[in-house]
Amino acid sequence: VKLCVLGPALSAGELEIYGSKDIEIIDRVSFILTLVVLVLVLASIIALFIPLINVGIALVVAFAIMYFIATRVMDVIHWARIFTIVTTLGAAIDYTTYYLLRFKDELRAVSDADLAMKNTISKVTVPILISGLTTAAGFACLTFAWDFPFVRVLGLTIPIGVLAALIVSLTLTPALLKITKGRIWLPKIKPLKEVRYSNVSAKIIRYAPIVLILALAISLPMAMIALSFKGSHDYSILLPEESLTIQNIRSLRGVIDQGIFAPTTIIIEFKENVWNNESLSIIEEVCGKIEVIKGVAKIYSPTRPIGVPLEKPYNMSEMEEKGSLDFVADDNKTVMVKVILEYFPTSDEASYVVENIKKTVKAYKNPLVSRIMVGGITARIIDLDHVLTGAFKERILTAAIISMFIILAILLRSIPLALASIAIIVFNIGIAMSTTIVLFTYVLKKPLIWFTHIVVFSAMLGINIDYISYFVNRVKEDLGKISLQEAIVVASSNIGKSIIGLALIVVAAYGSLMLGSSWAMKEFGFVLSTGVLFTGLTIPYITGPTILSVLGKKAWWPMSIREKS
Repeated sequence: VKLCVLGPALSAGELEIYGSKDIEIIDRVSFILTLVVLVLVLASIIALFIPLINVGIALVVAFAIMYFIATRVMDVIHWARIFTIVTTLGAAIDYTTYYLLRFKDELRAVSDADLAMKNTISKVTVPILISGLTTAAGFACLTFAWDFPFVRVLGLTIPIGVLAALIVSLTLTPALLKITKGRIWLPKIKPLKEVRYSNVSAKIIRYAPIVLILALAISLPMAMIALSFKGSHDYSILLPEESLTIQNIRSLRGVIDQGIFAPTTIIIEFKENVWNNESLSIIEEVCGKIEVIKGVAKIYSPTRPIGVPLEKPYNMSEMEEKGSLDFVADDNKTVMVKVILEYFPTSDEASYVVENIKKTVKAYKNPLVSRIMVGGITARIIDLDHVLTGAFKERILTAAIISMFIILAILLRSIPLALASIAIIVFNIGIAMSTTIVLFTYVLKKPLIWFTHIVVFSAMLGINIDYISYFVNRVKEDLGKISLQEAIVVASSNIGKSIIGLALIVVAAYGSLMLGSSWAMKEFGFVLSTGVLFTGLTIPYITGPTILSVLGKKAWWPMSIREKS
């Protein structure tokens, strides 16, 4: 005898168990990976402790507020905890490391720690503010999905961690550097050497219009792939392959009708009492239309109390004896029809069947029927997808872009650059999403969960602004001293490798998600780390120089820039 257990309660329990295990593994690995990359980027063991102190304080603040939210406001699911930890870790290290690298450059140039600190504060405050505020705003826009607690909680917890990282980086970092007088590099800082100019950046500037045209050409097929995204409703990808739910689904496939574990329910509301042959015939007519839909295994209703149609004309004594009364409410006007599907309720196949059921009942019209509603787990997932996707397009997306534009326009003091920055990020998101879709959907034959695009867009819209902010502000430092083209090349040469190093730190944090036990966690880790890596590699050498070169002086409108010819 083989005992198989299935159902929503089991799936929810396994999600919690495996989620807790994933948190433990991802916490350790993300910390170790970011630590290794951080040592390589900072080139100092002592300097390493400043980002670690900042991370610790930011995480303590994030955990404290998460605890308050979990105990006083709403439940904080394990996905929210994982994303908050990883994002806070990446943000705190990113901002602090950028601060330290710029301080190191200033210390090389002036040799005096106090003067270097003064110069550093004036140069890094705005870029870090842009990075932190846009990242927090991007995630905070998820709260506009107020009807969906599991999405709304991401918009509450993650921005708190990012803002904590921002505040700690801008306050504690200069305090620690002041206390140590900048003596945190071991071995000592090497004297400033003449920087080798970036040949890549110089060539990009020369052929900037061609590069822009090529980027637009590449964006067309990428956009088609990304916009064609149709996520999966199969919640089994949220669970590991070895979970009891997945194993039992596979072992029972073709053996029994798996929809029996959570039937689809249809409610028919009549205007009058249903206990007459005319109304009962209408119920049977609806059952007959549903029965022919492919994927429907069996139907139970007042006219089919044991799964097969009763003979007409209907006999009330027979119906009462066989249990027909169990399908009619006390008002004698509301009827329940149970539909057993051939597929497990949370599978894509079940969603397809229920979509057809919903179309069928919507098209059915009868003067005796007030309305027909379709419910159950499968219908709930479909409705959740439709409503949340609508909220994303109408509220989350709009709010995210508007908030990003306002923050960028104010802090960069440039409308064209604010618009261009958003365009670059949207392009990079398209690259990351299309690459992930091709790899997982077409190569590995694993679907992406339906809300992937919502989380990815909200995350990357803010995170990837970091590197644009760092690059643009570095260019601005030299405007008025040298020509715009020279300032771009100098910025690429001076800060290009630092931006790549900072991107690798965030990639290490998000890449650790790929060690999660479920395919969905691996997919999130891949798409986020791919997007951040692509942005970090291209901003200082390709997309940044191209946009600034094509826009020229107009890039800084309405602010006037005096450019040395």
